Amino acid sequence: MVGTALWNLIFACFGGLLTFFLSQSTNTISTTMIRSTLVFVLFFLVMFVLRWILQFINKAHNVEEDSLVPKNEKGNANQKNQNVEEELSHPQDGEENKREDFSDDEAKQTSEMIRELLKNDDR
Repeated sequence: MVGTALWNLIFACFGGLLTFFLSQSTNTISTTMIRSTLVFVLFFLVMFVLRWILQFINKAHNVEEDSLVPKNEKGNANQKNQNVEEELSHPQDGEENKREDFSDDEAKQTSEMIRELLKNDDR
């Protein structure tokens, strides 16, 4: 889910306290407490549903982005990557191998940066 249960709790406390302070002047303390408790539970559940909907939308958006590239093009891209790696690993005409070995963390960071740049270009 998007966020944590802390968001539910904060939202519910806000609703419960708001209800408590607004109804305190016109109702008895027992009525005020009952209404505040009901609003607390209601706000907690509303926030839970909103977080669930946001997660659902986010998943659908990610699936939609993945489906933009057809499977056959993904295969072609993998084949192109293999060809480039082969060319880099076998220097021609006396060229030195210019490829540097990266650690897994550096490679992951680089790929994340590239993904973010590509996402920004799409917008």
